[in-house]
Amino acid sequence: MSELRSHGGTEGIQSRQPLVPIRWEAQDRLLPAATEPPSGSPGRYFPTEYKDRADSIPNSITHLSANLSQSITVLHSLEALAPLRADWERLWSEGERNPFFSFAWFEVTWKHYADGRELVIVVHRVGEEVVAIYPLERVRERVAGIPLRTLRFALGDWSMHNSFLATAGWESWRGFEWALARLASLGVAWDAVCLHHWPWPGDWGDDAPPFGRQIKETASSVVVPLVSTAASAMELLPPSWRQNMKKRLKVFEKKGESRFVRVGQAQQEPWSAVESVLQDALRVSEKSWQHQVDTGWCVSKPENRGYFLECSHVLWEAGFLDLSVNYVQGTPVSFTWGPSSFPLMSDYKPGYDADWKAISPGHIHTYRLLEANLRAGAALVEYGSENKAYTTLWSEKELRLYSVYYYRARPAAQVVRWARRCLNGDSLYV
Repeated sequence: MSELRSHGGTEGIQSRQPLVPIRWEAQDRLLPAATEPPSGSPGRYFPTEYKDRADSIPNSITHLSANLSQSITVLHSLEALAPLRADWERLWSEGERNPFFSFAWFEVTWKHYADGRELVIVVHRVGEEVVAIYPLERVRERVAGIPLRTLRFALGDWSMHNSFLATAGWESWRGFEWALARLASLGVAWDAVCLHHWPWPGDWGDDAPPFGRQIKETASSVVVPLVSTAASAMELLPPSWRQNMKKRLKVFEKKGESRFVRVGQAQQEPWSAVESVLQDALRVSEKSWQHQVDTGWCVSKPENRGYFLECSHVLWEAGFLDLSVNYVQGTPVSFTWGPSSFPLMSDYKPGYDADWKAISPGHIHTYRLLEANLRAGAALVEYGSENKAYTTLWSEKELRLYSVYYYRARPAAQVVRWARRCLNGDSLYV
């Protein structure tokens, strides 16, 4: 039996051991949403909730009471999400600690780049315990003239790979499908769900959800494992490239005294020192090729500069900022910037002064940053799925990424597949 309930239900968890969500049962019946916003509250900011009490509990969660209640709550604003920050950070710390889904990064980035995106944060509870958060966004778009309401990872196009936030032992993909089947009851209508750049979440099994599902390997992210692999960055390179790099280093050093500065990562520098390095990074970016073209995202362009500075301050306060600048004779020539969660690092936004291109400032910077990560005891550096001709010099290891598609009905799935083939847009959010 399924039922809708308001907040504050009395069902509780009898054990805080790792949980596995109840599987979708075909006989479950969904009732119309009965929750209304209180007087004077804007409807889209009011969290709606769906609760479901199971008549039977799978063997995988027999340690929980047979009176177990699962619920999902849907939030549509950062203001509504703010009270759950502690739960978000707890789940984030129990998982893979993806820096692009830290609350600090997510909040400030959404504030600046939410145009055209509707926030759909799905909070999954068992009893009163928040066991998973599925950060989604809904967009309205047309594919081959077909209007679609599409759900996807919130800010998923900003991350090197995407993931959900879940407590240890929770099968987040299965929990998400449970929640997805109930979103319509909370007024979240959707035609397609496209979860891109998702590492393989586990064994999907044979139990298909009550809607179409497709899984496709679509990309891979280059990673450099550092633990017990190399004593120096030079050893990470293939033998054929080591001599080449040594020559580049000699040419670079002949240009004058060089200095590599790295701030952030909870190193406790005063903000004034960090801000000085940020300004040097902006000076480099203004002379980079990225600043001269209309495509891509560049930190020094007027529309991005404010975000770059604000986000850096937020990340610095949270201990997630990773900023490095390389200098020659006191002149900044290259930088890298982004969020990292030690010991898992990312080389998110690099840049170099195009006037110094002849001495390979990008290669030298990557080399010195890897050296710094090795000295600090970092475990892994992720480069993402772009610029592989360059990043694969440092590692042959890649994290396979998948796209998972859900469709409301089989006819819709056929139409969307046809539209994608016609547009040759496997990378499109459809």
